[in-house]
Amino acid sequence: MARPREFDADAALERAMQAFWAKGYKATSLDELCAATRLSRSSLYAAFGGKRALLHRSLDRYQEQAAARVTASAALASTE
Repeated sequence: MARPREFDADAALERAMQAFWAKGYKATSLDELCAATRLSRSSLYAAFGGKRALLHRSLDRYQEQAAARVTASAALASTE
Protein backbone atom coordinates (compact mmCIF):
# COMPACT_ATOMS: atom_id res chain seq x y z
CA MET A 1 0.00 0.00 0.00
CA ALA A 2 1.30 3.45 -0.93
CA ARG A 3 2.17 5.87 1.80
CA PRO A 4 0.06 9.06 1.90
CA ARG A 5 1.87 12.25 0.95
CA GLU A 6 3.18 14.21 3.86
CA PHE A 7 3.39 17.53 2.06
CA ASP A 8 1.06 20.03 0.44
CA ALA A 9 1.46 19.47 -3.29
CA ASP A 10 -0.25 22.78 -4.12
CA ALA A 11 2.12 24.71 -1.88
CA ALA A 12 5.13 22.90 -3.34
CA LEU A 13 3.92 23.64 -6.85
CA GLU A 14 3.44 27.31 -5.98
CA ARG A 15 7.00 27.51 -4.62
CA ALA A 16 8.36 25.76 -7.73
CA MET A 17 6.49 28.21 -9.93
CA GLN A 18 8.11 31.10 -8.05
CA ALA A 19 11.56 29.51 -8.41
CA PHE A 20 11.11 29.12 -12.17
CA TRP A 21 9.76 32.66 -12.40
CA ALA A 22 12.79 34.08 -10.57
CA LYS A 23 15.53 32.38 -12.61
CA GLY A 24 13.99 30.67 -15.62
CA TYR A 25 13.95 26.98 -16.49
CA LYS A 26 17.59 26.50 -17.48
CA ALA A 27 19.05 28.53 -14.61
CA THR A 28 16.96 26.80 -11.94
CA SER A 29 18.81 23.71 -10.77
CA LEU A 30 17.19 20.59 -9.42
CA ASP A 31 18.82 21.32 -6.05
CA GLU A 32 17.18 24.77 -6.05
CA LEU A 33 13.83 23.21 -6.88
CA CYS A 34 14.24 20.72 -4.04
CA ALA A 35 15.05 23.57 -1.66
CA ALA A 36 12.13 25.69 -2.93
CA THR A 37 9.58 22.87 -2.75
CA ARG A 38 11.09 21.44 0.45
CA LEU A 39 11.15 18.00 -1.17
CA SER A 40 13.91 15.47 -1.65
CA ARG A 41 14.82 14.55 -5.22
CA SER A 42 13.01 11.23 -4.94
CA SER A 43 9.86 12.89 -3.58
CA LEU A 44 9.99 15.58 -6.26
CA TYR A 45 10.26 12.95 -9.00
CA ALA A 46 7.53 10.81 -7.42
CA ALA A 47 5.15 13.75 -7.05
CA PHE A 48 5.84 15.69 -10.24
CA GLY A 49 7.88 13.48 -12.57
CA GLY A 50 10.99 15.63 -12.80
CA LYS A 51 12.08 19.14 -13.67
CA ARG A 52 10.39 19.41 -17.08
CA ALA A 53 7.11 17.97 -15.81
CA LEU A 54 7.27 20.32 -12.83
CA LEU A 55 7.74 23.26 -15.21
CA HIS A 56 4.67 22.16 -17.20
CA ARG A 57 2.61 21.82 -14.04
CA SER A 58 3.84 25.27 -12.95
CA LEU A 59 2.82 26.78 -16.29
CA ASP A 60 -0.61 25.15 -16.00
CA ARG A 61 -0.98 26.62 -12.52
CA TYR A 62 0.07 30.07 -13.72
CA GLN A 63 -2.47 29.89 -16.56
CA GLU A 64 -5.23 28.84 -14.14
CA GLN A 65 -4.39 31.72 -11.82
CA ALA A 66 -4.34 34.20 -14.72
CA ALA A 67 -7.71 32.95 -15.95
CA ALA A 68 -9.15 33.29 -12.45
CA ARG A 69 -7.89 36.89 -12.24
CA VAL A 70 -9.48 37.74 -15.60
CA THR A 71 -12.76 36.12 -14.58
CA ALA A 72 -12.78 38.00 -11.27
CA SER A 73 -12.03 41.30 -13.05
CA ALA A 74 -14.79 40.68 -15.58
CA ALA A 75 -17.25 39.86 -12.80
CA LEU A 76 -16.28 43.00 -10.94
CA ALA A 77 -16.61 45.14 -14.07
CA SER A 78 -20.07 43.73 -14.83
CA THR A 79 -21.34 44.77 -11.39
CA GLU A 80 -20.25 48.38 -11.80
